[in-house]
Amino acid sequence: MRYILSILLLIFQMRFVAQTQTVIKMKKEGGVSIIPCKVNGLNLNFIFDTGASDVSMSLTEANFMLKNGFLRESDFVGTQKYLDASGSINEGIVINLRLIEIAGLEMTNIKASISKNLNAPLLLGQSAISKLGKFQLDLSANILTIFNGQATFNYSDYKKIRSDSLFGIEKMFADAFAKQKQHDYEGALSDYNKILEISPELLNVYYNRGAVKAELQDYNGSISDFNILIKLTPKDADAYSSRANVKSLLLDYPGALKDYNKAIEIDPYSVVAYYNRGRMKYTLNDYKGAIADFNKAIKINSHIAEPYCGRGQVKFDLKDYKGAMADLNMAININPDFDVAYSARGALKYTLQDYRGALADCTKEIEINPNANAYKNRGSIRNILKDFEGAIVDFDRAIRINSNSGQAFFGRGLAKISLGQKDSGCLDLSKAGELGIVGAYEAIKQFCN
Repeated sequence: MRYILSILLLIFQMRFVAQTQTVIKMKKEGGVSIIPCKVNGLNLNFIFDTGASDVSMSLTEANFMLKNGFLRESDFVGTQKYLDASGSINEGIVINLRLIEIAGLEMTNIKASISKNLNAPLLLGQSAISKLGKFQLDLSANILTIFNGQATFNYSDYKKIRSDSLFGIEKMFADAFAKQKQHDYEGALSDYNKILEISPELLNVYYNRGAVKAELQDYNGSISDFNILIKLTPKDADAYSSRANVKSLLLDYPGALKDYNKAIEIDPYSVVAYYNRGRMKYTLNDYKGAIADFNKAIKINSHIAEPYCGRGQVKFDLKDYKGAMADLNMAININPDFDVAYSARGALKYTLQDYRGALADCTKEIEINPNANAYKNRGSIRNILKDFEGAIVDFDRAIRINSNSGQAFFGRGLAKISLGQKDSGCLDLSKAGELGIVGAYEAIKQFCN
């Protein structure tokens, strides 16, 4: 069973330290300076705005952060009036950002405002800037220097900053990530390797390369990348959680459990760690432990679909069909494009002999993710509903995707025999038998002799 790997988008930042100062080359977009930050573990690009009173974000970013565990319900404080970048006064929701990281500098418990405007820009205002201490902003060079002590600002350090290299690497990463999203894992791996040859200090690239290696089933190579992250950033909960995911794929469950526990120790509010540990316990038939972890993930953030789906699958196995249906319905309500939830709910409906409902869920799963198992399942349902021609079409598609799907050959064989295509159907049953399907040879005796 594959687990969700935490893949963090790379924030491009160059850090140059001369004695006790930090120099950041910012990016210029539309006449404003953009500074990369990590907010509660999420990489975001903010406008560096000394005129804004607070850190500010739109409802779009806030909803995403809440849905994906970067914000907790306890982070919401109330409402207040705030000053935006144009000097206008607006009312917004007040939240507490537990951690903002800028070029390795950490600021905790930052007040922020959520604008009701869905398209409002991300602003790094005075509630965060004031905590940086003494700094100098060179707008002509678009460089921010933060003084952490008695260091003297030195223009000679500028020659260390090559903006052409910075943005060249940014383009390389964008190309690599696009290939990764398009499942061109070999191409993405090649690009990530080149980036790290140029800038081995860009640690977040190791996340992406580790995930790509896992997709290519180079599990040891993937673990090696996460080992590098853990060595360099030992308090990175996501690195432990990601390494645990890969160890699970290698069936190293004790090692995975140790890493999940460490991730939760570092970040007791990590929905990802609780969810993935619950999936592993489910695989090991530790249903009680799995449900406990899914319950914890849901308690931390009740707006994420995956823990409901995981808990629903456990309840299904425990024959708590009513509870399973409620959880799977909730998962789909939260994320209407969650193909795994449709697959699980389709299997549940099939068990409850709601074949029309199961057919609808299989169809929805195929719309989202056309995979061999979904086609095979829908073909089996169509056989029950005596839509043999439709079943054959589905089994054909399943076999084209996975030529070793014995169940698809078996189902297609039965459908063909039901339509009077005895010889072709018997060949399919024979193939199913070769692929180890129990009952194939009994069916041959019944229909083909």
